[in-house]
Amino acid sequence: MGRRVWRNPGRNRFCRNQFLFPHSCGALQTILCLDKKRRELTMPTLRREMAEALEKDSLDMRELSKIFHIKEREVLDHLRHISRSARPKRFVIEPACCLDCGFIFKKRSRLSTPSRCPLCRSLSITLPRFKIT
Repeated sequence: MGRRVWRNPGRNRFCRNQFLFPHSCGALQTILCLDKKRRELTMPTLRREMAEALEKDSLDMRELSKIFHIKEREVLDHLRHISRSARPKRFVIEPACCLDCGFIFKKRSRLSTPSRCPLCRSLSITLPRFKIT
């Protein structure tokens, strides 16, 4: 992501929201974001991109972290926010499952992966999958 630069609108012709992104040659490339009223040029945020990916396909935390090049803990924080702001669409969780005995974690409300199976105490558990429908 780029770093946000605040400029005084009286001194420059630019709007208040200005972003600098690294260019392929190493220089910083300037991208302007126009006012919220005009909404002509908007930049997709990481959470919006994650929500679009979840609308297309069912993904788990590890797949999301690989796609967006962030840590799984960061994915978990973003998923918590997306689950609250996915209205009017539904945020669906396919529960984790034990690979040894087949126990399904249906009542689990947390988004993170459980550490052990409560029945057989096995550590081999599939990751929960997430989708926006």
